[in-house]
Amino acid sequence: MYGSSTVDKAVDVLMAVAQARNGITNSDLSERLGLDRSTAHRLVSTLERRGLVQRTSERRYVLGSELYFLAFRGMLDHWAVIKQTLADLVAMTGESASFSVLHGLQYYCALQHNSPNDLSYCPTAGECYPLNAGATGFTLLAFQPEPRREQLLAELPLERFTERTITDRDELREELLRTVKRGHALSAGARTLGGCAVACPVFTREGVLMGAVVLSAVEARLPLPKLEDFVPDLKAAAARISSELAGAK
Repeated sequence: MYGSSTVDKAVDVLMAVAQARNGITNSDLSERLGLDRSTAHRLVSTLERRGLVQRTSERRYVLGSELYFLAFRGMLDHWAVIKQTLADLVAMTGESASFSVLHGLQYYCALQHNSPNDLSYCPTAGECYPLNAGATGFTLLAFQPEPRREQLLAELPLERFTERTITDRDELREELLRTVKRGHALSAGARTLGGCAVACPVFTREGVLMGAVVLSAVEARLPLPKLEDFVPDLKAAAARISSELAGAK
């Protein structure tokens, strides 16, 4: 359902551009949002003028540099804190660490720090991954407010990646309840066989879920029960991020 005010429509246009992996044309914007072409063109032209979107040589609209600048300008202190925390986790554990946030019906890996070992298992920064296939997704679902969690559960596609992937909604709901009870999420082979992970939530000062800090490893080197030994360190890292970001200006 799209908004009716000019501001709503402009935000709808911006979100449609953001969701189009390979860019989007004005005619496609018009069709997707139910706007006449002149209105869609006026809105996207204004966004282009302000640097929030830009046109490619194929006359497709993609996100503009000003939008990225605004996002990172407000997050520089955040990235520095999280990067250092991930580096400290890797130095302490010898395994890979990452930080991810909810993005639609997926999660987005914002930062990663790979294990120094030749063979490692870690999501790639800048990539999106399924919420039903591993500890990171479990964390980002489990610690949502219940109405939001149920909404996401109802909408998730629940694609299967391995025989260990949870594709049943009731089973996934039970896993999320276990995650909340223990305070962290666990998974082994849910997205990639041979990989395992533990994840903890990171909250804002107001108690809003910000993201998940994650340790991941190759099962052959460090099976899940051994990786879980690092949960106290992971929870301390999550608390550190929350505390330091609460004081960031």
